[in-house]
Amino acid sequence: MTPTFEQIEVIHKTHAPSEFLFGLVFTHCQIVAEIAQQLIEVNDLKVNKDFVVAACRLHDVGYYLLFDGRGVIKRGKAQIQHAIAGAATLRAEGLPEEYCNACLHHIGLGLSAEDVVSQELPIPEKDYRPTTAEERLVMYADKFHSKEKLSHLVFNSYEWYENFVTEKFGQHNAQKWHDLAQEFGKPNLEILAKKYNQEIR
Repeated sequence: MTPTFEQIEVIHKTHAPSEFLFGLVFTHCQIVAEIAQQLIEVNDLKVNKDFVVAACRLHDVGYYLLFDGRGVIKRGKAQIQHAIAGAATLRAEGLPEEYCNACLHHIGLGLSAEDVVSQELPIPEKDYRPTTAEERLVMYADKFHSKEKLSHLVFNSYEWYENFVTEKFGQHNAQKWHDLAQEFGKPNLEILAKKYNQEIR
């Protein structure tokens, strides 16, 4: 079962603590879905497009659970918990397990159990790396767009994210980024940035 756009929108609205956050997170998810769809169509990728688009629209639904009753968000490393919260939310909503897995596996460029320990991340010590091409594409497309400091949305150029991941996590992760680009190609962000009237950094 592939959830419809309307069904996904309802899930977001059900869990969003405010209209502002719904707009921010849902728009981000929709843009990530359009990035993935563009990559699939332009590069004729042999993946399940309907699944990828729906999974992209759902991937950050756990973000809402980072906010406490006063509307204050968890900061720093704790934000990574949104992937686990999202998978649990989708499971509770009755979605197939593959959507829960796509949500769980979209963080970073693929987190191993060793990464969780070495980076002292506040999540269970296990492997969070994507296991299918579809999951890798959801993870990859997500890196081209960000919710910047919860104030606005911004596109990330291939070069910007390459510099970011190299400086923060080292050359090994930069190689992961290059490998993903080799597998899926690079999106044309100019078209989407113009459509949504957002900047590319």
